[in-house]
Amino acid sequence: MVEILGRSFTKRQLAEHVGDFRQVFGVELMSLENGVERGNRVLRFRAGGGCEFDVLVDRAMDLAGLTIQGVPVGWHSPAGFKSPWLTEIEAEMQQELAKHKQAALKALKHHQQKLNKQFLLKQQKLTQNSKKLIALANKISQQKAEVEAARDSLRALLPESGD
Repeated sequence: MVEILGRSFTKRQLAEHVGDFRQVFGVELMSLENGVERGNRVLRFRAGGGCEFDVLVDRAMDLAGLTIQGVPVGWHSPAGFKSPWLTEIEAEMQQELAKHKQAALKALKHHQQKLNKQFLLKQQKLTQNSKKLIALANKISQQKAEVEAARDSLRALLPESGD
């Protein structure tokens, strides 16, 4: 069972909607070929629930990009992801890595806060529904007692049969 955009699918149901499961989830190895990024290998992960992210293999597995339900999260430098093959100074590479990690952590923290808010709202709704169910159960119990009292009153009024 996989959940995509809030709906659960079995493998068979998902196969009815996509030609290849890699459209929805998987890992793909790619290579960047333009400018200072030339030669960077990238792993693109698709998690199926609307989360996609890129990992730069040749840059210490740096997180290059993250999208959640199609919305890009994080910051991309206008300079791009400079290939480590073109970096002459190790400090420059470490500085860029630190910037990207910081941006990714900030984006993940924001997403976590959003999920926490959603969780609290659902928890409040569950509490409200629980209170309604308890009230309904009490009302049913009260009505049951009233029915039993009425039945006992009717039995007392009716003559006993069987003799």
